[in-house]
Amino acid sequence: MYFFAAERFLAVVVLLGLALVELKDSPLMVMGGFVLGQATLLAARLLLKFKTESGSQNVQ
Repeated sequence: MYFFAAERFLAVVVLLGLALVELKDSPLMVMGGFVLGQATLLAARLLLKFKTESGSQNVQ
């Protein structure tokens, strides 16, 4: 989805800024959603990594 880390960083900064300024959301709600989203992404990557590693061990 993202080609470079800089592109992802820029997208996150822009979206957080829009949520805070344009939508006038509370900072706690915006940062909480951001942290929850990042934790979900990290957990999904780890889960898929473990799932593919365990699947490849059974194949001979």
